[in-house]
Amino acid sequence: MSMSQHQTHHPPATSQIPNELLGDLLWLAVSSADDYVPSHFHIRYKTLSAIRRVCRHWNHIALSMTQLWRRVAVDVTTRTSRYPPPDVVNQWIQRTKGVQPIEILISMPSDQSPIRHSHAQAIFNVLSPYMIHWGELWFLSELGIEGFPRDLSRARHLTKLSIDAGILDEDAIEVVGPSFVTFPGIIRELHLEVATFDWITLWGRYYNMRLSGLETLGLQYEGWMEGVLNILSETRTSLTSANIHVDGQWSASPEYHTLSPDAQFTSFPMLRHLRLEIYDANLDLFKFLEMGGLKVLEVSITWSEVPRHARNIGPLLSFIEDRSPSLHTCAMWFDELRSNRSTQFFRSPTLSRLSTYKICNVKVESNTRQIIASSASHNIMNRISLIPEPSPGRFSVGWTGHS
Repeated sequence: MSMSQHQTHHPPATSQIPNELLGDLLWLAVSSADDYVPSHFHIRYKTLSAIRRVCRHWNHIALSMTQLWRRVAVDVTTRTSRYPPPDVVNQWIQRTKGVQPIEILISMPSDQSPIRHSHAQAIFNVLSPYMIHWGELWFLSELGIEGFPRDLSRARHLTKLSIDAGILDEDAIEVVGPSFVTFPGIIRELHLEVATFDWITLWGRYYNMRLSGLETLGLQYEGWMEGVLNILSETRTSLTSANIHVDGQWSASPEYHTLSPDAQFTSFPMLRHLRLEIYDANLDLFKFLEMGGLKVLEVSITWSEVPRHARNIGPLLSFIEDRSPSLHTCAMWFDELRSNRSTQFFRSPTLSRLSTYKICNVKVESNTRQIIASSASHNIMNRISLIPEPSPGRFSVGWTGHS
């Protein structure tokens, strides 16, 4: 009898993994590749394809896991982008079986390529019948919002929306405004990276976008500083986290950084984390904010065109000391801050309540520690230290929770 006749057939080791554990491993392998970098979008589908080729059992498990197929990430940015055909996208969506919220990430062409634009439109055509299941829509375009869906009337379960659309102004939205259809849902997470606040206002009006349930906000725009107050005021009872970058364009448009006499003082009891990057604008915004539950505050200030007489940090310091009583972590970054000007940040005795308090990017000199300590409040002077930063000669001045 030959040796081959004595051999016993054993199933492959891959099929002996318990289904529940295998499902967890497959989900970990697929989701670990997920991010919001268009050039990485294809990795998820290469991973799924590799999993399905391991064996029939793995293929069966992968096809039965609806959560593996809920993310549609398509990059048609450049000629070398690797993107799936519409019929394949349709297969992915069908495998969710209507029980998973669909995550849609679309990176539009960076030029006027008719082939790639038509492909992106074909993808949206495939996704449109499933709009009631959309949970997230992430839209990136260097050429404006032309490819963005005008009719979201059936996207009632859409809770996360991100638009990064380059340079947009009033004209960009007026052209397509009348074709926009009222959005029926309540957005929980909103990220807008556009050029002007005027565009944001018009866009929200055309969609009749309700922000009363918004919990997470990301904004990046140029224009009216008071616009920050207007957007925040709509979310004051629900917003927990905000990341806002605003360019006040000091020399170009004086009205952008001037708050009107009618500006309303607004309280945000739910906000816990605020990151605010202000470029070429004053800090008067902080005169109108109260955040009783704020835990973490990060502020970055760049003043390239603001004259020295207008560089008043008083409103910011008053906000920290008097109108954010729950604050425990505060970090402030200033472009070009010399040590002799940083002394004003350490005078208030109320700062002792903070676990972490840092003034970053300080240009340190030989007597920096003595200058700051001599002007600091008595109950914090012993906590102040100099923490080196990557830039030569730059330090963070203050203390951290573990210091």
